[in-house]
Amino acid sequence: VTLNAMVLAGLVIALGLIIDDVVVDVEHIVRRLRQNHHEAHPKSTERVILEASAEMRGVLFFATLVTLLAILPVFFMYGTAGAVFQPLALSYVLAVLAALVVALTVTPVLSLFLLSNGHLEGRESPLLSSLQRGYERLLTSTVQSPGLVYVTAVVLVIGALAILPALRQKPMLPTFRESYLTVQLKGAPATSQGEMNRIVSRMSSELRGIPGVINVGANVGRAVLGDQVVGINSAELWVSIDPDANYDGTVAAVEETVYGYPGMGRVVQTYIQETLSPSKISTSDPYTVRVYGEDNKVLVSEAQKVEQVLAGISGVVDSHALLPIEEPTLEIKVDLAAAQQYGVRPGDVRRAAATLLSGLNVGSLFEEQKVFDVVVWGAPETRQNISDIRNLLIDTPGGGQVRLGDVAEVSVASSPAVIQREAISPYIDIGFDIRGRDVAVVLSDINKAMLSYAFPLEYHAEIQR
Repeated sequence: VTLNAMVLAGLVIALGLIIDDVVVDVEHIVRRLRQNHHEAHPKSTERVILEASAEMRGVLFFATLVTLLAILPVFFMYGTAGAVFQPLALSYVLAVLAALVVALTVTPVLSLFLLSNGHLEGRESPLLSSLQRGYERLLTSTVQSPGLVYVTAVVLVIGALAILPALRQKPMLPTFRESYLTVQLKGAPATSQGEMNRIVSRMSSELRGIPGVINVGANVGRAVLGDQVVGINSAELWVSIDPDANYDGTVAAVEETVYGYPGMGRVVQTYIQETLSPSKISTSDPYTVRVYGEDNKVLVSEAQKVEQVLAGISGVVDSHALLPIEEPTLEIKVDLAAAQQYGVRPGDVRRAAATLLSGLNVGSLFEEQKVFDVVVWGAPETRQNISDIRNLLIDTPGGGQVRLGDVAEVSVASSPAVIQREAISPYIDIGFDIRGRDVAVVLSDINKAMLSYAFPLEYHAEIQR
C-alpha cells in the first residue's frame, strides 16, 4: 500500500511538468504560426510547426534535465527514508521523461492536425501583457547586470548549508494522527518479570485515567512464537485514543505519563512510525562488515580487532562495532571430578539443574478444546538466590542425593541478551562510512584486508552491501 501511494504521489508531483511541457510547446507553435500568417511570403504550416518544434527541443531537454537533477539526491538516500521516497522519485522521473518524449513527438503531430485550419488570432489579456513586459524588463536587467544574481545565489547556498544540520535532525517521514499509540518500555538487563509486571500495571492504570484515552492493553516480554527479539525486561503498551478527543493534548498527556518513569527506555509513537522505524537489531550505517563465529567471547574480541583494522584503512571513517547488550546470567559448570566421585553423570547434573530452574515440559492437559502444558519446576523458595541454587539436591544413581554446589560451579556471568544469527551462525556487525576516496577502491582494500586477516578456525568476515 505504501509503495503504491508513493508511486501515485510521484505521478501527481510530475503532473505540473507534464502539462507545462505540452503547453509551452503548443504556445510556441501558435506564436510562430501567427507570425507566419503576417509574413509577406508565408511558409507552409507543416514547415512552421516543424521549425517551431525544433526550436523548443533544446529548451525542453535542458529544462527536463534540470528538474531531474533536482530529485537525483533522493536515489542516494538509504534506510527507511530511501525505501519510502525512492519509488516516488522513480515514478516522477519516468513520468517527466515520458512527457518529454510526448512533447517532442506527439505534440507536433497533433498540432499539425488541430492547428492547420484553426483560428489562431485572439485578444490577449491585458494582465498577461503587463506581466510579460515586466518579465522582459527584469530579464534584460538581469542579463546586463548579473552581479545581483551571483550574490543571491551565494546567499542561498550559504543559507542552505547553515540549515543542513537542522534538517538532519528532522524526521523524514510525516506524522499521522492515528488513534492508536504504542508505548515501548525497556528496563535494565535482567529486570525480573515480577518487576516489569508491576511497572506495566501501574503505568496502564495511570494511562487509563487520562481524558481521551479509551483503553490500554499491554504485553510483557515475548510470546513463544513471537517475531520480536526482546527479553523479559521489555514491554509494549497499546493506547487507544478517542477520535473526538483533543488529539495533541491526549498524546502530550500520554508522553508526560510515560516519561515520568525514570530508569527505563521509553518510546511513544504511532503504529506507522513503529512499523517504518529501523529495526532495533540492525545497523543503519552506510557500510557494514559482518564477523561470523560461534563463541561469543571470541566473536567480540575478533570484532574489536576487525574494527581497528578498518580504522587503519584510508577513507574509512566512524568505524564502530555493534556489540550485543549483555546481562547477568546464571552459569553452571559441572565439576567432572566431583561428579565422578559421587557417581553422577554430567548430563544428569545439567538436566536436573535445568528442570529445577527453568522447568521441563512433561505433557499436556486438554480441557474444553484448550491445551495446557504440564511443567515440572522447582518451588520458588528453592531458587531465590545463589545460595539456594547451590543447595539444590541432585539424585545419585545409588538412591542418595548431593548438593548442586558439590558437583558444579554455580556463578553469575555476563552473556548477550540477544544473539543475532544469520543462517544459524552468530555474528557481530562493524558499521562504518567512506569519505575522501572512491567507494569501490576502499571496499576493495577492505576485502583484501579481510582475506589477509588471520581469523581463528571457523571465524570469518564479509562485507555487507
